[in-house]
Amino acid sequence: LGLEYAKNLKKKINARKAKIEKHEAKIKSLKKKLKKAA
Repeated sequence: LGLEYAKNLKKKINARKAKIEKHEAKIKSLKKKLKKAA
């Protein structure tokens, strides 16, 4: 039980990290676009 729980927890954490990284990448590219437009 403990091992399965740990595996699922790791998956959730990794998924959240990936989501945050994607979000940050989006913000970075938006800032670049704004700089070019300015």
